[in-house]
Amino acid sequence: MPTRLKIRFKCNEGKSYSYSMASLAHGYIMEIIEPQYASLLHNLRLNPYSQYITRDKDDIVWVINTLDTRAKKEIIDKLIYNINNEAKKSIFLKKRNETLYIKEFSIIESDYKELNKILYENKSKKILKLKFITPTSFRQDNRYCIFPSVRLIFQSLMHKYDAVSVQSRVYDAQVLKSYEEQAYIEEYKLRSTVFSLEGILIPAFIGEISIKINAPTQLVNLAYMLTEFGCYAGVGIKTAVGMGAIAVIK
Repeated sequence: MPTRLKIRFKCNEGKSYSYSMASLAHGYIMEIIEPQYASLLHNLRLNPYSQYITRDKDDIVWVINTLDTRAKKEIIDKLIYNINNEAKKSIFLKKRNETLYIKEFSIIESDYKELNKILYENKSKKILKLKFITPTSFRQDNRYCIFPSVRLIFQSLMHKYDAVSVQSRVYDAQVLKSYEEQAYIEEYKLRSTVFSLEGILIPAFIGEISIKINAPTQLVNLAYMLTEFGCYAGVGIKTAVGMGAIAVIK
């Protein structure tokens, strides 16, 4: 059950904010969840959640996505409990020594059955447009890849989906090869950037791309299903600390 919690904070005067602030917000999550669950998360290869921070005029928007029922219970439900029981409706980030005051929050719950319905639709267009909301990067051959490829995108999404899905598996080497052969990036509006994580600058990119998929309807629909899932899971590396947030441009 993918779930999204969106929290809007008022910016504090004189303070600067960046995407990298999500790594501090991640620290706050680790502080409030149960130690046993935190230990479990540290031992997982792929996390059942993602989160990121963006700036919206005079506000900061913090988005937390969970990908299964337990993650929702352990992370989102704990955050909502803390918000509702904090008199000043705020959170405190220790490493910044800063209190962020909450203006409002909302929660959206989805369903894997709804996502899977996309597989059986016949209306998916062969042009898939993606927006990389926060700095995104991939790791391949022990180096950072700061430009997206069809293979890197769908390989990441397939692995993330299979890590949390209990009903089906989507990773298949032949399917991935079909995307490589029958899909390509038709247009892009990207720029290089970095994501700061504990003093380390991770090379990344941000922006928009259009993918042309010259493939049978089944593969086109699977691409749409995976990218809709990716709006919750993120794509690429470090999605738990603020990287790789995406949106499908309708």
